[in-house]
Amino acid sequence: MSKRPKTPRKTTSKTARKTLGKTPDKTPGERKRSDADLLRRAGKLLDALDRKIEDDQGGVPTFFDNHLKRILTQALRPGPEVPIGLVLGPQAPRRRAPGPELERLRGFLDRFDEGRFIDYRIRRVEVPDQKPRRSEIDPHDMTLSQGAWDSLRWRGLPLFKTVYDFALYPMLIWELQPKTIIELGSGTGASALWMGDLLEAFGQGGKVVSIDIARPEASHPRVRFLQGDCERIAEVLPVMEMIGLGHPWLVVEDAHVNVLGVLRHLHPQLRHGDYLVVEDSSIKSQALARFFAETPGAYKIDTRYTDFFGQNATASFDSIFRRV
Repeated sequence: MSKRPKTPRKTTSKTARKTLGKTPDKTPGERKRSDADLLRRAGKLLDALDRKIEDDQGGVPTFFDNHLKRILTQALRPGPEVPIGLVLGPQAPRRRAPGPELERLRGFLDRFDEGRFIDYRIRRVEVPDQKPRRSEIDPHDMTLSQGAWDSLRWRGLPLFKTVYDFALYPMLIWELQPKTIIELGSGTGASALWMGDLLEAFGQGGKVVSIDIARPEASHPRVRFLQGDCERIAEVLPVMEMIGLGHPWLVVEDAHVNVLGVLRHLHPQLRHGDYLVVEDSSIKSQALARFFAETPGAYKIDTRYTDFFGQNATASFDSIFRRV
């Protein structure tokens, strides 16, 4: 597996982690300020949670809404039943174990404070003596997410998507309403058929262009399968042809071939608001790091999708991007 490049850490992220983290050498004054900051941030999140439930969900909370609200309420208004580690403020014991729920709350608050669209470098930094922020999904669960024995299928064909991405793509396509979906790596053709069906079901007028070195036998009125090698992407998808493709675009890189070259070729044609999704990105981090070093500030991670089911509960670790 490729190593992620080491980049300078963002000072604000370090400060946030240090403020929220419980370290043995904190003075009583530092602990008090840390608790006060966590209380402030927890209160802000609880207000936002209440508004979301009422305004966006018609007053109906999700399982996670109820879970998070319980933790936040206990942290802000502790009672005798609150487990050690969740008590903050004046009632807090002088020595307390952080507890797994409080640690998860700290991580959620960090992500909430970062906002929806964030820079790639924020997520991909390496922290000495700390594990890099990767995924909240257990590796074993992730290996099962495409199917324990059989693969998820669409129209009887292996789809090769995780259950998380199977839920994320329809939401992204509905929100983006792409005029063009460019898929690099057709596989059996199932994913292109699936996205074509989604465009039809949503009443959108988009088209899918799917490229692979071996053209699938499948067919669909909204899908055009192109046979070609991504090592020669300029021949398969020439600039003049791309100019004629309607925007917004949704580009899905899943070919695992010439990743940097493909991104360089597509970049000049990607416009503000277009989306770029790089699947299985954990093994493509070097190519991504080089690409974003060449295109600073041009793309932001959309954490609405990378973190929808928890941080990086997707095959596209930190790699669902919006062109800005």
